[in-house]
Amino acid sequence: MSLRSLLVLLCVSFWLAGCASNTTQHVPDSITFSDWQEAKAVYELSLAQVMGSVPVPDAIEQEDASLIQAIDQNLYPHLFWGHVQADGQLMAATEGHADGLWVLFLDNDHPSLNQPGPTLQTGRQANLLAVTVRPDRISPAFAGVFLTHELMHGFNDLFADGALPEASEFNAYSVEKAAYNYRYNGRLNAVLDDLLDARNLDNHDDFVAFTRADDDRLNQFLLNIDDKLGHGPAHSPAERQMRMEFYLMAASIRVGERSGATFFDNTARLNRLLEQRRRF
Repeated sequence: MSLRSLLVLLCVSFWLAGCASNTTQHVPDSITFSDWQEAKAVYELSLAQVMGSVPVPDAIEQEDASLIQAIDQNLYPHLFWGHVQADGQLMAATEGHADGLWVLFLDNDHPSLNQPGPTLQTGRQANLLAVTVRPDRISPAFAGVFLTHELMHGFNDLFADGALPEASEFNAYSVEKAAYNYRYNGRLNAVLDDLLDARNLDNHDDFVAFTRADDDRLNQFLLNIDDKLGHGPAHSPAERQMRMEFYLMAASIRVGERSGATFFDNTARLNRLLEQRRRF
């Protein structure tokens, strides 16, 4: 069984088990948002909390500002919101212009929802660059964090002509990891360091071998991350899968940070891990 298939199976089982065992944190009954307004409220507030935790670089640090700081300073002020009706018509929920990035929520009766697809995806909607959002319910703890991944793709399209395509996903997952750590005071790095130390995963070769093992170690590793972060059960199977994939990629990036690997080595390793994950 491929890594991707295994993650999907585990995501559903972990979500069901988490919901059954949870007694202190409320999990909504529906695994989809009731409408686009509810989805917008969750994503908008969660993203504002993330961006509000990102430090503003001073004049001396400006050239060395991190990618998420660049997004906060240059893209976030040009982020606009709207929704897509079942007939395909785009409706603005805020004032905006065609030169920014739009977050467009699919109405719950949109025909594209009859087919499976990613919860968040950046691309063109009519003449707009947009993050298209399906109504899969995502918890407030992660909605803004996951959205920053797509903001990185939007940032590349708007501001980074000539960016290397092979670095795109690495940068997006790096921003997502940074977003979580800023929002929750470095909690993810601390949890990853403890678990990587406990398993003696000191370099990329060790980590790749670990992900390819036939036993249950990787599954338990990802589940342990989720448990130690302490956000409670995912609000849908889609969120559970997104969490597991995020943890896996964040762990790969953290291994590179700890081992002193070069940017190009880190990028190549993460892209190979992505390819492994995508095989069925």
